Amino acid sequence: MSAIMRTKRETSPKTQEEIKQIKKLGSKISEFAASKKISIERLAYEAGVSKGYLYDLVKGKGNPSVTILLRICDALDKRIRDLFLT
Repeated sequence: MSAIMRTKRETSPKTQEEIKQIKKLGSKISEFAASKKISIERLAYEAGVSKGYLYDLVKGKGNPSVTILLRICDALDKRIRDLFLT
């Protein structure tokens, strides 16, 4: 099956480790937004993503692309690696 034909289910995190990492990523985004004193709504606007998508991501749902993560990091004045440092 080509990448274009994949369903949402096929691109969602599957293993417990993947789920754990997505939740950690969401927590980092939320932490960085709070430290910058911007709301999730404002961050979504600045990153060019929907509020719903960003809320889901902050809650540890979804599987963001590198492009989306780069946009979020740009809006937060962070580097993408900052999302993955403990």
